[in-house]
Amino acid sequence: MRLNRVLWGILFLSSVVTNVPCAEPEKAMDRRETGKSARILFQDDFEAGTGEKPESWKSDAWIQDGRTVFSREEKGGRDGGRCLKIETKERENDARWVRSVELAPHAAYILRGRIRTEAVKWAQEGKIGANICVMGIGGCQSDQAERSGSYDWTAHRVDFATGDSGHVEIACRLGFTYSAVTGSAWFDDIAVEENPDVVRREGKHVYLNLYREDLEGIREANFKRWVKHLDATYEAIADLTGGRPWNGGKIGIYSCQWYPGGWAVAGNPILWMRQFVRERMDVAEREDDWVSGILHEMSHDFDEESWNFNGEFFANLKYYYALETLNGRVNGYQGKGYLKYWKSDADGSYEKAWRNPDPAKRKAHHDGLQYKWLEIRERVGWEPFKKTFRYFRSAPADRIPRDAWGKLELFHAKLTEYSGLDAWSVFTEEDRALLRSEYH
Repeated sequence: MRLNRVLWGILFLSSVVTNVPCAEPEKAMDRRETGKSARILFQDDFEAGTGEKPESWKSDAWIQDGRTVFSREEKGGRDGGRCLKIETKERENDARWVRSVELAPHAAYILRGRIRTEAVKWAQEGKIGANICVMGIGGCQSDQAERSGSYDWTAHRVDFATGDSGHVEIACRLGFTYSAVTGSAWFDDIAVEENPDVVRREGKHVYLNLYREDLEGIREANFKRWVKHLDATYEAIADLTGGRPWNGGKIGIYSCQWYPGGWAVAGNPILWMRQFVRERMDVAEREDDWVSGILHEMSHDFDEESWNFNGEFFANLKYYYALETLNGRVNGYQGKGYLKYWKSDADGSYEKAWRNPDPAKRKAHHDGLQYKWLEIRERVGWEPFKKTFRYFRSAPADRIPRDAWGKLELFHAKLTEYSGLDAWSVFTEEDRALLRSEYH
């Protein structure tokens, strides 16, 4: 699944987090460092500075009409000292105190803070009240954020990781994106500390930042084997498309505590919802499975607007190329045998969606289109596809259609030119009509 990932341009761990020593091949990954004390790198109890404005913090809000009040309370803090306050009573808002913090690049951290509230109420579509957060992570919010009403001082926590620069903005927040609220909130004892429960593993083209306990079921040697599969997949997709995302930099994979918008979401880093990590690592241990969901999101990172008439389709095509050429294994399919999934096994396969017995239910699902393009590959090989990808990457913008149907037609035209086979010849008249209905 691909989302707009400009707002995900953060996260990830580095050597600040000590790597776990390699286990013997017959042993599971070592957990001896679990539970070590965390080093606090930043603290603010809001005692510094003068007047109502706390030192180094600035106020910001979705609606800036003067009806949201930002202040520093002299005696409202958890221990009777100073604290920050946000009050918005007349109109729902997403308001926050924000400050910058400089940390190490690619390192895992925990943001902590205390919050108390009074009469917090969100709009009908909202579900997040007072919280602490790291700006730009999108779905990330405090573990206690989904509370309304009034409550006394409560600990909040956010797990996060830094990006290339180590620069982050943290916020004491009343409301959230798509969750405007009214009410009052007080904030105290904000701190950032290292996250001792996350380990970093690094390959040639990828690096992973995963929770140690989620790796209990996979031996160190087999985890390294999986990382090599990811590196090989990266190189295969680069071979197919002729490009490398992120200026050739490594792609990170981060196990996030929050819902990022799907099972995993493409970008750099790829955000992998933590609750799914352990199960897939267990399968990688037992079956040498390459984990299709992560391959799919990595493949998305190679997307380019020029050819992309359907992102899910191209993500599948690109990582299928890797599995076929490398004889990789996912979900019980091995190498070229994965073609059966697109032909008949997937709900959107050619036989189930395109050739559904009920004509009213027939649809040109992208899974079935994958099978049809693999029919073309069966006749002409991969070389015409490589040339076509490179054409789209190098062609002037005025030669590339903007609409999905135009992109599909041009891709077929270039495949035909480079292969000598009419790319449309693998489609029946009904197939073509379904495609036109889907993309025209």
